[in-house]
Amino acid sequence: QVCTMPESLSVEPASVCNLHCPECTLGGGRLQRPGQIMDMETFANALQPLAPWLVSCQFFLQGEPTLNPNLCQMIAAAHRRRIFTIVSTNGQTLTPELCNNLVASGLDRLIISVDGTTQEVYERYRVGGSLQKTVSGIANLVEARKAQNRHNPLIEVQFIVFRHNEHQ
Repeated sequence: QVCTMPESLSVEPASVCNLHCPECTLGGGRLQRPGQIMDMETFANALQPLAPWLVSCQFFLQGEPTLNPNLCQMIAAAHRRRIFTIVSTNGQTLTPELCNNLVASGLDRLIISVDGTTQEVYERYRVGGSLQKTVSGIANLVEARKAQNRHNPLIEVQFIVFRHNEHQ
């Protein structure tokens, strides 16, 4: 017998990625299922029955969630239900337009992976990525928050420590 309902939902908006990080199941080529983009109907079907009990919704797993064109709509749907929303990204797609939409969606927290302070070190793990794109993406997000006079999303910069970057 189930005594409680889930307080947290984790969805994978996109099981595709624009980078090839070697330790990642998807980026390293070890994911054994086809890449997909979650549609809004699938998300709504997952959210609807659980929404009354949910405290948070995490929009990431294996892929790059910002590659899903429905991401901001999904976040907004959760936000309307007063569910705390979290996205983790490699930051490569944080254009001014996307950042404006993320802020407007009500996103609460955005984790951005920055695993090096120079391009040479950064790309050892974030294969195919540009440190400058990520840094510019963070600036775009800060600007979007200012323009909309908002404090959210909280920006969390994540630095995964490896032997090749621990000196940074």
